[in-house]
Amino acid sequence: EASSYLADDFLLLSVNGKGQHNLLVNPAVFPARVDTLSLAAYFVAISPDRRWIAYALGGTRGLLLQPWPALDRRYLIDASGNEPVWRSATELLYTAQERGILIAKRVRIAAAFATSPVGTPEVLIADPRFTETPGWSLRLMPDGGIAYVQSPLENLGYYVRVIPNWVRDMKRAVDAANK
Repeated sequence: EASSYLADDFLLLSVNGKGQHNLLVNPAVFPARVDTLSLAAYFVAISPDRRWIAYALGGTRGLLLQPWPALDRRYLIDASGNEPVWRSATELLYTAQERGILIAKRVRIAAAFATSPVGTPEVLIADPRFTETPGWSLRLMPDGGIAYVQSPLENLGYYVRVIPNWVRDMKRAVDAANK
């Protein structure tokens, strides 16, 4: 499974297969420059100012932050976090699971914080119909809003079962019961 993160001047390709790497593509130069990232991670997102990289751990939930490009320190953003999206150089949005419900959170990132650059996460969307999707489950809109998918109000079922000759068999059963 592959996902990508498009920024103004680069494209980050996250190839999520075992033994495969994340790629950073700079299409602004010719020929396009491709760098391989040394992270075994999913949903990789680099901050707009390129000072931070956020990503989900492969195979589990857990959202991490590291300084970019040094990668010399690692900070836990949220143990149940996933799918980071940078709203600005200092604000990160992401999804998390709480009590079986997918929610959207935001957190401030600032090197000036005392012990960690990660602020206190804040819930943005706690909609029980918020649906997880392949790829990022929330995206930013041009006006700063957030787009996400909601499940239907009523679950009408996931399949249709066809029973051959059901009507005929039911009529026979009714006739037999009426004798």
